[in-house]
Amino acid sequence: MACEGPEHARHFTVQVSLPSGQQFTATGTSCKKAEQEAARLALCALEARG
Repeated sequence: MACEGPEHARHFTVQVSLPSGQQFTATGTSCKKAEQEAARLALCALEARG
């Protein structure tokens, strides 16, 4: 996880890695939002694979 910006306007970046090697990165205004978006992207990719 990375955190950028001034304290009053932080942006968090989170990366999710799957065992297959795929990686998904998302950013958000909170750590939780970034984590949820990265997880959503990973789940969408897994669902698309079948």
